[in-house]
Amino acid sequence: MIAFAVIGLLLVRRGLRKGKHARWLRANGIPRSAEVIDAERTGAEIGDIPLFSLILEVESPTGKYRTSVVELLPPEKVELAIGSRVRVLVSPRNPKDVWLDAVES
Repeated sequence: MIAFAVIGLLLVRRGLRKGKHARWLRANGIPRSAEVIDAERTGAEIGDIPLFSLILEVESPTGKYRTSVVELLPPEKVELAIGSRVRVLVSPRNPKDVWLDAVES
């Protein structure tokens, strides 16, 4: 029983840290355009919706580079996501650290 409580506290702490980092990226991230190149299932699910690792090709002033972001997507939307243009916010500290902002029209 104690082990479950410790694991639960660690997961909550991790979630709070990720939320804080996401807020920081939304406030300080550099807007860039990216293309979704591929999507890979992570094996994790929230409810019945799987998490996917989206492979992105980000455009920057120094050229294009690839990175990934984990997103919750229904499987039927994954095929539509591949090849689409998205806006991302890139960390000024680490260009591979991105936040998926919105789908471009």
